[in-house]
Amino acid sequence: MKIKPIFSAISLLAACVSTSVFADISSPDFSAPTGPAYVKSLYASDSESAVAFKKAVANGWASREKAIAKAKAAGIQVHFKYHTVSKDQNAAPYYEKWIKLKRDANFEFPQHAETLGLGKYINSPADIAQVRKLIADNPAIFKELHLAVEKKDHAWFDGSGGSFPVYGVLRGAVRDLRTEGFSLALQNRYDDALTVEKDALRVSCHIYELKSIMGYLIGDACQSITLGGYRDLLAVGGDRPGYARKIADIIRNNAVETSVSAPYREYEASYNWALLESFRQNSYNEFLVQTELGSGGKVGDPVFPKGQDLKTLSPDELKLWNNLFYQAEADYLNNLVQIVRILDIHSASEEENLIPQMNFTNSVIKALNGIEWDFSHIVTPDKTTVGIVVAKNADSKADIQITLAACEAFDVKSKTGQFPSALSGSSIDPWTEKPIGYKKTVDGFIVYSVGRDHAFNGDIDNIPQGTHRIYYKYPIKQIPRPNGE
Repeated sequence: MKIKPIFSAISLLAACVSTSVFADISSPDFSAPTGPAYVKSLYASDSESAVAFKKAVANGWASREKAIAKAKAAGIQVHFKYHTVSKDQNAAPYYEKWIKLKRDANFEFPQHAETLGLGKYINSPADIAQVRKLIADNPAIFKELHLAVEKKDHAWFDGSGGSFPVYGVLRGAVRDLRTEGFSLALQNRYDDALTVEKDALRVSCHIYELKSIMGYLIGDACQSITLGGYRDLLAVGGDRPGYARKIADIIRNNAVETSVSAPYREYEASYNWALLESFRQNSYNEFLVQTELGSGGKVGDPVFPKGQDLKTLSPDELKLWNNLFYQAEADYLNNLVQIVRILDIHSASEEENLIPQMNFTNSVIKALNGIEWDFSHIVTPDKTTVGIVVAKNADSKADIQITLAACEAFDVKSKTGQFPSALSGSSIDPWTEKPIGYKKTVDGFIVYSVGRDHAFNGDIDNIPQGTHRIYYKYPIKQIPRPNGE
């Protein structure tokens, strides 16, 4: 099984800033609309908090060098550059053509059948026939989509020398592939369905390989959609000889068990470092003018007032400016070292036990967040955030293991004619490092994870409202679709 570790939501992280001795550094005494003006005010102030803060960042360069060495020892390689994409592996042109073909053909699956499958509502024969006709009438659309999947990267280039994936496009691609695969299975084209669903899983793997925070989130979402598609294929043809084993092999060889360390060793650390360095070397106004955010603007416009660039700083003020960013870089890397060391452990429960020992330093980054909204992109985690990430990582692993357990149950049925009374125990619950829960029912089975609280026993009819549980029940109890949906 491939292991591609990654982190969590950037907006969530930005909102979580731990308290510190410098908690009042962004008070009105020192607040300013731009960084250089902020540093001028800070340099001129002799208040207790300002003096303490200036003392804390005075050794910024040395702290930065020590942090880089510590990060390298922990396996975090900072490359000082944005993600780059080779032209021959960039899927973006193919996705763009796919989108154009869909637009020109006015192609759109019915909203309620966006992900055709065995969900909450019953798909009527009319629903299925409509989806099947749309696919049959538009072969060029799906041909282009499969060509896109063959490419490894998904980057549309932006205006500042970097590149980014259009994640909404990729989610839509996975949904369309899942719909195509399920439609094929309903036509008894089981192996063709597997090929299509494998393409959907490849999209997820490629997104994970971007090793970014959003890459983790979208890769995880796309993989979850695809695993649901495989469970649908099991429900349609899982008791055919060897079919469940084929699905299990595909998942074992292609699915990604996520954790948090890899992006910090690669892209995400480099991206945040590049952001800090960009602001260190350019004033806020100069930076905006250089990017799409400031396209068409120039210093002197109302949005970019005069006198707010680095040229207005004296040599001593400029030294304070540099020290501020060097210390922020050091704090950032020191935080990542802690996260990587704890989240390299593969037991979710063991990770949770170590979280209280984490000691984050965020005072400098917090001060930068107080200067400009752009600094909210810098990761400032706290223990609560890391705990959420641990839970999400474990649930992602549980989703894979539950699907593999379902494959085992169907494989037994294909050989014996009935589901087993118990499983072999080879599918492991990440929360306990013990086998995934399994219960045989009158007409099927339930597989489940005990969850973060270790309290779930597979009783899906008595789950408290608002409680998150990971399970799969076969057969799925579907209900007629309400009118208007």
